[in-house]
Amino acid sequence: MLTFDLIRASVHPDGPIEDHGGDGPIPRTGYGDLRVAYLDALDLVEGGVDALAADVAAEDAVQAAVQRDLALDPNGERWSSSFAEPLAFAGGARQVVRQLEICSAAVAESAARTPADIPRFVCGLWPDPVPAARSFAAGDGVVVLVNTGLLAALRIVVQTAASSIRTLTGLPDRWVDGDLPLGYQYGAMSDLLERCRERRDLRAEPIQVSIHTGRADLFRRHAMLSAYCQVIAHELGHWARRRPGPDDTWLDDNPAFQRAARVTRADQWAAPIDEVDEVATSNSENHADAVACEIQTRPPLGPGYPSPSQVIGAMAPWALHSGLWWAEAAHTEDHLGWTHPYPELRLGLTGLRLGQPASELANLRASRPRPVASDPPARGTPADMAMKFQVWCEAMLDIARNREFALERGLEHRTSTLDRFAIELRRGLGELS
Repeated sequence: MLTFDLIRASVHPDGPIEDHGGDGPIPRTGYGDLRVAYLDALDLVEGGVDALAADVAAEDAVQAAVQRDLALDPNGERWSSSFAEPLAFAGGARQVVRQLEICSAAVAESAARTPADIPRFVCGLWPDPVPAARSFAAGDGVVVLVNTGLLAALRIVVQTAASSIRTLTGLPDRWVDGDLPLGYQYGAMSDLLERCRERRDLRAEPIQVSIHTGRADLFRRHAMLSAYCQVIAHELGHWARRRPGPDDTWLDDNPAFQRAARVTRADQWAAPIDEVDEVATSNSENHADAVACEIQTRPPLGPGYPSPSQVIGAMAPWALHSGLWWAEAAHTEDHLGWTHPYPELRLGLTGLRLGQPASELANLRASRPRPVASDPPARGTPADMAMKFQVWCEAMLDIARNREFALERGLEHRTSTLDRFAIELRRGLGELS
C-alpha cells in the first residue's frame, strides 16, 4: 500500500500570485505551505487520503500485467528491467508518483524561462476516475490537481498512438475518407470512451496495456511525458500574470477576461448564460493553452524545434477531450458545457503552435503575416505528424462518426454560442470544399 510520505512526495513546490480565482470545487485558502494546502484539499473529500492511496496503488495491477506479458514473451527478459524504471510509464504506485514529480519539475524549469510570470506551485494527484485536472490558489501560490483517471486515460491514448506509429507515418500527404485503416487500436479507443462516459475505473479488468520496445517505446515514453507536462502547464497558464500577444510580444493579464466560469453546476445550464462570462471563460482556456505551448518550447521541455513525439503527446489531452465531447453529443442529451473551447479548435491550435518551426510560428503571430507556400509539410516533420495525428483521432476516437450523428440530432440547445459558431463555420467550409 502506498505510504502517506509517498503521496506527499508527489508535491513539487516552485516558482508568486494574485488570488484572482481558480476553477473546481476547492475553496480559496490562505496557506503559505502549498504541501499543506494540497493535503488539506484531500481532507475535504471523505477519506480523501485513503482514496488516493488506493487509486495510486491500483497502478500496481497495471505494472503486474506488464511484467506478466513480458514474462510470456520469448524476448521479454531483455526488456523487463527497462519497464521497471520511473519513465517507463507502464504503471506501478511508485512510478506514477515519480512521473508526476519529474513532469512538475520540468514544467517549473521551463515555465521560469518564459515571460509568463508563473507562480510557485505544487502538483498533486486527485482520486477520481473521471479524466480532469483543476487548480486553486493557496496563499501566494497555486495547487494543481491531476485526476488519477486522467493519467490512466492518457496512458491508453499514448500507448495506442504508439501502436499506430507506422500507420501515422505512412499516411499520404492528403487524405480522403477511408484512407485510415482501423484495427485493434480502434477497439482500445472505443473501450476508453465508453469507460470514461460511464465513469468506470480505467484500470479495472481487463487492464489495457500495450508493450512496446525499441523506437516505438521511446516514442511512447516521450509522448507520455509531454502529455503530463501539457496538462500541468495548461493549469499553470490560468494563473500566469502575462500571456502571449502579437508579434512575439507578451501582454499583462486582463483578469476581467481571464477568469473561471461563474456557472459551475449542471442545474445552472437552464438559466440564461451571461455572454461576457462565456467570452471570458473561453479566453481563459485559450490563453492557458497558449501559455502551455510556450512552456513546452522552453528548455528542458523544448530545445527549439519540438519532436513529433512531443507534439503528439501535447495534443493527446485535447484529443481525449474532443473524443469525449462528441461521444456525449452523440449518445446523451446532456448539455455539453461552454467553459472550454470547441475541442477540435484547441487540438488543432496545439498542433499548429508546437508543430511549426520557430520562424514560422513567429510569422503566424505577426500582425501582418507574410504569405507562405500552401504545400504540405515534409513527411515525418512535427507539423506533418501533428496533422496526421488529428486525422488519426477523427477515426480512432470516433470523432468524425459521432460528430455526424450528433449534428443530425441538433445541438442548438446543448452548446455555447461560440461552439455553435464553430460548428456552423466548419459546416460551411465543408460545403465549399
